[in-house]
Amino acid sequence: MVKTKYFISYDDDLIVSKLSHITTMLEILDTTDASLVGGKARNDFSGFMEFGNNENTGLPALMHYPGSCSVGSQELPSYPGCYRCDLTTNAFMARTQDILDVGGWSKELKII
Repeated sequence: MVKTKYFISYDDDLIVSKLSHITTMLEILDTTDASLVGGKARNDFSGFMEFGNNENTGLPALMHYPGSCSVGSQELPSYPGCYRCDLTTNAFMARTQDILDVGGWSKELKII
């Protein structure tokens, strides 16, 4: 893991440009209690997760509501269009210590 206060993680097929808003991501981390700030990508799967019963089977399930952040979430003050979500894309900036505090990366999922 890096030794810097923050780190950026982007999927290998994403391109960083002036539309990436890296400075806005940093500003959000510096001025709010957010631990991680996600970006938007072409195939955006951001949204909420909820435990409940699958409506088809009645069995317990983890349900994902993609694209629901702006509908069912809290908008960040001073950042119109930025919402708290449970999931984000593979384009994000995070506080290094907060990620380490929850165990860091899973060794099983780590790619070198």
